[in-house]
Amino acid sequence: MAWNGWGGWQRGWGGGRGKGGSKKGGGNKPFWRQFVDPSDDPEVIKWCRTRIQQFLDSGETTQEVEWLSTTYRNTIRSMASEMGASWLKVSKGVYTLARPQNQGSRSLAQLRSELVAAVKQFCVDSGGRCKPNWARNSLPTDLWVSANAELKLKNLSNLPQVAPEEWRRAGMCAAQSGRMFYLAGAESDVYDDAFFAQFNAVHLQNACGSLEAGLRKLPRHIRRPSEMQGLDFLQQAYEDMGPDGLAKEKRNPGYQSMLPARQRLPAFQMAQAICQGVRASQVTLVLGATGCGKSTQVPQSILEDCAERGEPCRVVATQPRRISAMSVADRVASERGGKLGDTVAYKIRFEDTVTSSTQVVFCTVGILLKVMQLNPGLQGATHIIVDEVHERDLHTDFLLTLLRRVLNQRADLKVILMSATVDPSAFQGYFEGIQTVSIPGKTNYPIQELFLEDLLPQLPRRSREAWRDARSQQWSKASAFAVGPLEGVPQGADAVRAALPHVAEDVVWDIATVHEELAQSIDYDLTAALVQAIHDSGEDGGILIFMPGWFEITQTMERLQSCRCRQQLAIHPLHSRIPTWEQRAIFRPAQAGKRKVVVSTVLAETSITVEDIVYVIDPGRARTTFFNETSMISALRTVWYSKANGFQRRGRAGRCQPGVWYRLFSSCQWEAMEEYALPELQRSPLEELCMEVASLNLGPPASFLQEAISPPKEEVVSHALKLLHGLGAVTDLTGETLTPLGTALAKIQVHPMLAKMLLLAVPFRCFHMMITICASLGYKSPFLCPMGLEREANQAKANLAQESKSDLIALVNAYQGWKRGRASFARQNFLSNETMDYIDRLREDLLAATREVLRNVPEDHTDPTVLADSCKAVLTAGLYPNVAFIRRRGKGHTIQGLPVVVHPGSVNSKEQWTQVAFYDIQETTDRFMYDTTVVGLAPLLLFAPVLKEVHRGVRVVFELPAETSPTHVAVDVKVADALLALRDLVATFVDRSVGATPTPAMLGMALELSQLFAEKVDTLGGDDEEGEDSARGEGSTRNAWNGEEEAEAEVEVEVEVLDAWDSDEVPEPCAKSSKR
Repeated sequence: MAWNGWGGWQRGWGGGRGKGGSKKGGGNKPFWRQFVDPSDDPEVIKWCRTRIQQFLDSGETTQEVEWLSTTYRNTIRSMASEMGASWLKVSKGVYTLARPQNQGSRSLAQLRSELVAAVKQFCVDSGGRCKPNWARNSLPTDLWVSANAELKLKNLSNLPQVAPEEWRRAGMCAAQSGRMFYLAGAESDVYDDAFFAQFNAVHLQNACGSLEAGLRKLPRHIRRPSEMQGLDFLQQAYEDMGPDGLAKEKRNPGYQSMLPARQRLPAFQMAQAICQGVRASQVTLVLGATGCGKSTQVPQSILEDCAERGEPCRVVATQPRRISAMSVADRVASERGGKLGDTVAYKIRFEDTVTSSTQVVFCTVGILLKVMQLNPGLQGATHIIVDEVHERDLHTDFLLTLLRRVLNQRADLKVILMSATVDPSAFQGYFEGIQTVSIPGKTNYPIQELFLEDLLPQLPRRSREAWRDARSQQWSKASAFAVGPLEGVPQGADAVRAALPHVAEDVVWDIATVHEELAQSIDYDLTAALVQAIHDSGEDGGILIFMPGWFEITQTMERLQSCRCRQQLAIHPLHSRIPTWEQRAIFRPAQAGKRKVVVSTVLAETSITVEDIVYVIDPGRARTTFFNETSMISALRTVWYSKANGFQRRGRAGRCQPGVWYRLFSSCQWEAMEEYALPELQRSPLEELCMEVASLNLGPPASFLQEAISPPKEEVVSHALKLLHGLGAVTDLTGETLTPLGTALAKIQVHPMLAKMLLLAVPFRCFHMMITICASLGYKSPFLCPMGLEREANQAKANLAQESKSDLIALVNAYQGWKRGRASFARQNFLSNETMDYIDRLREDLLAATREVLRNVPEDHTDPTVLADSCKAVLTAGLYPNVAFIRRRGKGHTIQGLPVVVHPGSVNSKEQWTQVAFYDIQETTDRFMYDTTVVGLAPLLLFAPVLKEVHRGVRVVFELPAETSPTHVAVDVKVADALLALRDLVATFVDRSVGATPTPAMLGMALELSQLFAEKVDTLGGDDEEGEDSARGEGSTRNAWNGEEEAEAEVEVEVEVLDAWDSDEVPEPCAKSSKR
């Protein structure tokens, strides 16, 4: 029996099966539980040793043992070796205990000589080269068992070190990495970790000839795109209301009915001081606590002040999010006594209520930036209000940098910055002559603030005991990228007791435990207990619960379903992936007998007001994107938020009656938090921003961005410019001037990488497929993963992918099915109907932008195989260098050598021995790749910007350069020169065709290239450390490595990866629904 780790013993090993023994081993199917490492449990070690000794005493030569997990195989193998037995794998999950038959009949020297001789013979038979695990699989069982037991040889790659003299006398050599054996005098190849691609020489020559002839017919430069037609909304005529119009509006019954509520707001009471500040200076900073009414009252105060003076007025007020722009505009329109489209309107992507009567426009920051591409001086606007500047998001900081330049050109323009929690000194030093207006007073009603040490004693005793029991049973594996406990908080009960002398002893121990928590540790049980306690109190009012992301929202909602009061709760999630109409449900009053509970991300933190919220439950965490300057990838992590975020959340309570702010952390943790969050400009990738700087002719992006209020790091800007230069979007690494291709890319409102894919898809006749992909990647994934239906959701996605091995082709199939079946298809296939509808509108938007660049677009290939191969080739070209080489179980490394894992929600999560192109990497619980597609080496070698030849022999080895750990790809020497020639022709073809209206010659060349993209990806594995994957198809593999041509081969890929990866399985979560 073996200890199962949960308080009892279970059958660990079966009876085994010796010679002539029962196959079932007495009917007991043996297995091993993974809960306890044998090296940590003396009882398990004792049992294992006893079991091995029983085998040795039995006299049997071999005995099979089934072992369902390989987690402890190294420990067991070492134990068997120490006791004079061998531990060999026969097939998956089945191992063999074996003893040498001739033990003691030959010396160790003889054993070494026999072993080396056998390996040499196999190497001769293999053409002078072989891999260690191939040679090991060819050895007689008895010889390997003896070597394993007597020489302690666990891996044949160590043979040169175990038998150095015999190895030298036999004339054998080993590559430096130990992954290849070869005969002395045979070609030495230090690049035995290279991937191998076998091309058909005839196809290569045909493609070279076709492109060479076709390029003579193509113009040398692509047609420059036409300018976007039409005027922005600021240059449309509008009607000033003037004094008479204002007086008429004030007599409106709707205006009068809303006036008493407005008059109670501190911002309304400060209207005169605010307007005086705006008139006195070009830039005004308005500071006011959350809930003081600045978002709704400041625009109206400016409007009324200008109307009374008879001055022109058109106010543009930016909000950081769509829902904020819509909800604030709707509120202000109601307060004016009218409807949207009268004096007040909003403009967001795909929704526009602006008319000729509109004088106050609420929009997102992104919309205003797009307007500035056509109207850099913001002609037609008199006042620009930038709300929530404390968030310091990427686009807001970019807008502030632009506005500072515009103010030098337009003395009549007024800029008003507004926030509840911003550090005024940063803006006072940035804008010359800035006026600061502080709005006294806070919210309508007082707010009680409770820390963890305050609220725990208020919980019923039973709830506290249940919470402690739940905490004692919680265990979660910490992410390698997890943010640790807050620095500077007291650790241990003694330190907590000294810091919080007023706290009861039992609470001291609770606080000490909480102080050790990582940022990712969310206490769902305490949240649920608090909701139950609030409901039991009998007090009215809604509850707002903040959570970092969608996963935490779903976990919270699931835990709330276990509360006794669940039937009286009306629970609403609020997340960017939620359809807009469903988001608006949070503003509707709860039904009679129900208490509204909103579980939200930072969406509810700013600019939206849910009137009946009284209680705010705040865990003190946020989900934030960081840009890793070392690996140059984004990292989406759960972090401790800043105090500024906390005060924003505080302001969500107490709008209709006294409120309560429950902080699920201690006062010590609060004191250790940062005052303000790091600006997004200093923690985000900057490719799109650099592209926008170049398109607006603002000078070198590096110089312009140094003018920002918080400049980014130089290496991040440099990385962005390298990527744009690699795409062919800028003329040089300064990034100041766009190429004709870059000008075309700038007109398509997606990431430049996606824009290039879209244009490259035109000659390869997969444009309509690619536009769906780009629309989704530019927005978010439509795939849903409902709680409890994760397996079904993943299976639905796999069904949509069919045999494509591509998340993105699954998306295309999903879109095509949705166009036919709409909502019913979405329900059946776990798709968000709202997201699909938005993607559909984005497709039309991208199509219109593309038509500004191209006169016509050909239809996609009708052959689905050619279409899929062409699509994958375009993805490889467009996403480069986002390519990873996968070894096993979805684990591998990128071209730059970065260890990565295919996200478990991908259709390729179990792929091995292949390569994938991916759109995004996020460091969450692991370094996951999203939106992956299995691709061939042919397009990779043809489209890679740089391919460096590093070795020429029987094979030619090319290097895909990287800052660290370059990747090597080998090809047959007979096709290497043709491949290099074709690369030059392909580069010219791409330069002249991308962004140009397609011609028959262009389409013919692309079709010829498509012959090389029809791929066959071998699933042969690389060397396993233990040599356990024996079924490898050795003949074809050896032929590939020896450079022998195989008839009818088009593109074959042999994958050998040098790195050894952790064998822990990736868990089986649901598909990722929201990417960023």
